[in-house]
Amino acid sequence: AARSDVILFLDDDDTLVADYAARVLAVAESESVSFGFSAKTVVTQDVSKDIIRKRLHSGVIGPDVPLEFKTAAFSAGFWIRREVFQSVGQIETDQVNDEDTDLCCRLYGKGHRAWFDPTPGCVIYHDYETGDVTAPQLPRSTEPAEMAACYMRTYQRNEAYFGWTAPVRWFLLRRALRAAGNTGADAGAHELLDGLRPVSRRMISWMFLQMKWTGAKLR
Repeated sequence: AARSDVILFLDDDDTLVADYAARVLAVAESESVSFGFSAKTVVTQDVSKDIIRKRLHSGVIGPDVPLEFKTAAFSAGFWIRREVFQSVGQIETDQVNDEDTDLCCRLYGKGHRAWFDPTPGCVIYHDYETGDVTAPQLPRSTEPAEMAACYMRTYQRNEAYFGWTAPVRWFLLRRALRAAGNTGADAGAHELLDGLRPVSRRMISWMFLQMKWTGAKLR
């Protein structure tokens, strides 16, 4: 339904910093980037904390920055040019969780550049009171097996963008296996491992998964 050239995301448990929309428009009008995001402030039980992003500085995010440091949640003041959002396929509707990382992978995988603003653009409220209940964050209220499936789909759908030995590929695989191990999603994890090539990558991944399963059992 969005009609403007720039789309700015805002989750229902967030508020925008007063001048952030103006800051976004200024960047969109002056810089040749496809999307961007900002630092954020998190409020938990009336305690406010700015979240620092490692390896990111004000301006265009360089290609040398590892993917794990430049993916962004939609709650991090995420914005994107409308034409780019349409061209990369928008949001996968089966991704109840991790839909933001999935979109970021497609954007970076297709060569789009991002902008980072180190000044918080939004405030996120954790466990806020609604009057009758305490509202849970979506990642903490999703069924564990479904959450693991989302992480595995993010890897499977985006692995083709990155080489076999690329750190990016291992980052995506590692987080998918971690989610499977922590939630006990055995079937999905074995299916993911069976399709891995080369064999050395499958063996390393299997050992990583065993460690996560062991840690989950000990907890």
